[in-house]
Amino acid sequence: MGKFPPHTKWDIFCSVIDNYGDIGVCWRLARQLAHEQNQCVRLWVDDLYSFQKLCPVINPQLTEQTIAAIEIRQWHKQWQSIEPADIVIEAFACNIPTAYQQAMQTANKAILWLNLEYLTYEKWSIDFHALPSPQTNQLNKYFFFTGLEETGSVIRESHLLEQAEHFQNNPHLQQQFLSQLGVTKQPDHYLMLLFSYANHGLAEWLDTLQKSDKPYQLLIPQTPLLNNLADYLNIDRSLLIAGYQYQQDALSIQIIPFVTQQDFDKLLWCTDYNLIRGEDSFVRAQYAGKPMLWHIYPQQENAHLTKLQAFLDYYLTDLSAEAQQATIDWWFAWNNQQNLTDSWLNYQQHLPQLEKQAINWAKKQKTVTDLITKLAKLYKNWLS
Repeated sequence: MGKFPPHTKWDIFCSVIDNYGDIGVCWRLARQLAHEQNQCVRLWVDDLYSFQKLCPVINPQLTEQTIAAIEIRQWHKQWQSIEPADIVIEAFACNIPTAYQQAMQTANKAILWLNLEYLTYEKWSIDFHALPSPQTNQLNKYFFFTGLEETGSVIRESHLLEQAEHFQNNPHLQQQFLSQLGVTKQPDHYLMLLFSYANHGLAEWLDTLQKSDKPYQLLIPQTPLLNNLADYLNIDRSLLIAGYQYQQDALSIQIIPFVTQQDFDKLLWCTDYNLIRGEDSFVRAQYAGKPMLWHIYPQQENAHLTKLQAFLDYYLTDLSAEAQQATIDWWFAWNNQQNLTDSWLNYQQHLPQLEKQAINWAKKQKTVTDLITKLAKLYKNWLS
């Protein structure tokens, strides 16, 4: 792993949009910088109440607090003058305050200004990664793309894969963790995590699972998908709280509580299959070494489907042609919210091959340069 000069100062700006993805990435990045790189990190967040869902010890009433050696600041619209850091990250084009930019311009030091881009596995990002973008205030902003190893890669803590392997080789640890969520893994059931955006095709798929010869146990956190589940069960949405259970024929469903990032990793490690939304959760699912589906955030003009296919081109290379096509069909069926039955029935026939491929993919990540190392190399080159 690459190293930064010790005690380098960072300001990370995060605007919480929805679904916790933006703050999830920023909080994970801040922790790794502080804990593994001995960096001085100040994290600016405009919505501490949403942040508290990921980190329960956050006090949203405080404008300043230090948690896990990271200084957390409320990002107010009424900006107070402050000395800028050595490295400034504008997460996902959140537009840092004009007054802060002016302070960067007049500072008596060189400041690296980065825009941390959304995840993409599209090849065009290679040509644009880390290029400077001259601003009207005479500063340069560098665009840091994430996803491909040829760009900024993705976050991976130094011992993450070893921790996952240890946890997955210890059934007692897994059951102990699941019991904290009120979950008992049913014998011979295929345990699935369903952490998805809303999907109008859910009822069709659940009917298919219910009629299956193989029993399925679904764990569903508190997400907008529960509106679709309430419609399927013909019950009031307010009843779908943590602990709620449903069982019919081959299908068992349990609602589980929202968990911290560390516990979310463990949840991914416990299951047989992970159906995941967003970006941060999707990257963590890759490290779990389990078959998965990515419910990608919908964009206008179906731009998200191009991104989805770009990852599949990258991910499926070691599979048979039949398994590749079955995976493509299933992923696109879920994201298009249609034809879930036929695509799932075909896809599940390839699960033994997909299970081996997922394990190999996770192991392969050990050889991939991680995001922090990419950042360190960029900063070193920028300083020289």
